[in-house]
Amino acid sequence: MQFPLRTIAGAFSALAVLSGAAAAPSRAGVNPDFMLSPPAARIGPGAAMSPRQGGNLSPFRATSRTSLMRKGAPRMATKSASTRQTSQEPDLNGDGNLDILFQHNQNGTVYYWLTDGTQIIGQNFLWNGNIAGWRVISTVDLNRDGKPDVILRNENSGAVYYWMTNGTQIIADGFLTGGGDADWAPVRIADLNGTSQRDVLVANRDTGGLYYWVLSNTGRSIATHGFLLTSEDANDGIDAPWQVVGTPDLNRDGRLDVVRRNRNTGGVEYILLGAAGGLPTMTARGLLWEGGDANWSVRSTPDLNRDGTPDLLFQYAGSDAVVYWLLNAGGTSIMSAGFLSTGDEDPATSWRIVATRDLNADTQPDILLQDSGSGAVFFWLLTNNGTSVGTSGFLWQGGDRAWVAIKVSDLNRDGVGDLIFRRNGTNTDPNRGAIYYWLLNTNPSIAGQNFLWNGGDASWEPVAFYPD
Repeated sequence: MQFPLRTIAGAFSALAVLSGAAAAPSRAGVNPDFMLSPPAARIGPGAAMSPRQGGNLSPFRATSRTSLMRKGAPRMATKSASTRQTSQEPDLNGDGNLDILFQHNQNGTVYYWLTDGTQIIGQNFLWNGNIAGWRVISTVDLNRDGKPDVILRNENSGAVYYWMTNGTQIIADGFLTGGGDADWAPVRIADLNGTSQRDVLVANRDTGGLYYWVLSNTGRSIATHGFLLTSEDANDGIDAPWQVVGTPDLNRDGRLDVVRRNRNTGGVEYILLGAAGGLPTMTARGLLWEGGDANWSVRSTPDLNRDGTPDLLFQYAGSDAVVYWLLNAGGTSIMSAGFLSTGDEDPATSWRIVATRDLNADTQPDILLQDSGSGAVFFWLLTNNGTSVGTSGFLWQGGDRAWVAIKVSDLNRDGVGDLIFRRNGTNTDPNRGAIYYWLLNTNPSIAGQNFLWNGGDASWEPVAFYPD
């Protein structure tokens, strides 16, 4: 296949502030009814939770591996690759426990919970007002004062705004950019040039371009900016083939790198980032896989074999078939690849990877899956340096698909990941929007469970809940 290396004329001014651009978020507004009274009955995903093996719901039924290989399972590229020159959990009060930030999906109001892991110990508005169109995209600490700050983006203009906080109050705010082209959006906020200051990696979904913002020492303005990769696709309103799917540190130099996937072919490429003269640069680029089947998608970039280099996990669309790639120390080639599961073709099930997290305290990443049809939750404990499934079983056999697993976090700080659910109920469901948790032990099995909130309004959505 021909690798897309076209360059088109044009540039993106990251500092262009247009007259009449989307108004900055203000702090006045309305008070929602958050309905935090204890539930009258426990309706969480707690029925029939005894783990069992096998059955039609199990996402680990062995089938012929060759059948999926004919479908185009990811393998190493067959020709040499060309070379050229997304975990932060909000802790608002610094007590080491997960806190949760919510945004109202209609008016944009932002609310927070302070938790001790299993109970809400404080709550209030961070911002009480109507800013429809603005969405929280990160809670990174921009000014390095140890307190999370909030980054918002306007979905219509692409403008990016910050709130500096003391954890529970906004103490300063302003624009990073006034926008002007909504196709550009931040994909990662991290140190790009080795100064320990937060910078911003920006991608254009239409052209495939990559851009950087180097932020000032205060984190309140863009000090300098420029292209890492100029546009490779026509500015035609159609999403570019190559899209960012991960930003792990592939070559272990302390800086993030970029993994991109071709949505048309499934191909995967790496882009290694470095710095020269205090500015971010692209130091290398190449193919990991030429593609051939766009049904394979990158699901996560865990370090499966614990060698310090991120690896890649793929899942086949409409199947629980999962393939791993173990990458070399530079992150530029595949050392080995294989199936963790060759797939369950039962049309009644639709399994998705929820998280890759150590579930049994052996330091080995494991995999948690949920069936979107039944809500069932299943685990794979990985062995052999992350290349095979040793033990598998149900945490819950399902029965209520409205409960959606949204986060794995160590809520009680016992070294084992716990699971948080949100209830995606209909408007007639009195518990829609509810937040529920399971405390897991190292078996793994459910050691405790309860509501954080019994719901009542699905307009409130957890935000900034995933890695930056």
